[in-house]
Amino acid sequence: MVAPSFGAPVGFRMIVPNRFTAGDPVTMRLFIDADYSLDAGRPTQCEQFRLAFVRLASGNPAEVIGERYILLDVPANDGQVFMAVDLPLNTADGLNVLNDLGAGQLLGIGMEWSDGECTTYGRNYRIFGVEFFESPVGGAVVVGATVSETQPGCICGGGD
Repeated sequence: MVAPSFGAPVGFRMIVPNRFTAGDPVTMRLFIDADYSLDAGRPTQCEQFRLAFVRLASGNPAEVIGERYILLDVPANDGQVFMAVDLPLNTADGLNVLNDLGAGQLLGIGMEWSDGECTTYGRNYRIFGVEFFESPVGGAVVVGATVSETQPGCICGGGD
């Protein structure tokens, strides 16, 4: 299967469109393929990534927003699995990082494997795409992951 491997950091950008309704939730959906057959027998209950956010708004300097850690909910699989992970950016029960989004702003999002002890495990992942969309109010929920402001206490794909 041909797709970029996730052994190194990747980044995404999104311009908030003019049609955006201020206050509505915005969700980032990641399309991830994982091939655990590269490391047979590897536990998958602690697959973690770090997201870092920067915002640019006309007339203002670049604003570093912060970071969040994403712990994937890996479904049962036979060595390879495709995951669609929904991460609302601006809701309290989502990432809760951009509560004042406005039309015309540019968001930069960096993503990296966050377990420094075992960076080679990032090779198991391919990012097939990312999309951003305005979600219905009350309908923006995290799907396929758990979000944390601090790094989970996991090491090398194992449990706590």
